[in-house]
Amino acid sequence: MQKLEFTNHKGEAFTIEDENDMKRIDAEEEEYIAGKTDKFGSYRFIEGEYTQERIKNFNDNMKHIRLWDYSEKYVTITENEKMEEFIEVKNIDELYEYMITEAPDGISNIGKLDIIGYDGTNQPTKIIYDYGNGESHIITESGTLSLGILFENYLKDI
Repeated sequence: MQKLEFTNHKGEAFTIEDENDMKRIDAEEEEYIAGKTDKFGSYRFIEGEYTQERIKNFNDNMKHIRLWDYSEKYVTITENEKMEEFIEVKNIDELYEYMITEAPDGISNIGKLDIIGYDGTNQPTKIIYDYGNGESHIITESGTLSLGILFENYLKDI
């Protein structure tokens, strides 16, 4: 199973497995932004038996998930988060490069995808899965997505 590992500024590494882990990273980020530490941690993907399957899920979700926005229409995750157009990744190395790439505003893609909500914020919005054939289904009427869920395959079936 593919995992994402975070090493904080003290060199302590942990595998990101739930929202509590993301909160630890958010706290680290806040310390860095506030100038309490001169170094931010780093991410590393850990390959496993299901890496290719998870990459496929990520590609599918990035292509098919749509969020409701101010223009009163559904937009892709990359449009919502003000990122460059998504191009499929084929392997762990390409996924890593994609994640560390900075969006035009200087924030890395992994930072942009940490929490996906209304108009690039953490605010809830309606989120759908668009099959691309004129059919779609509602993932949530009012919610957000986190980075980890983009690697799952059940969003298209909720």
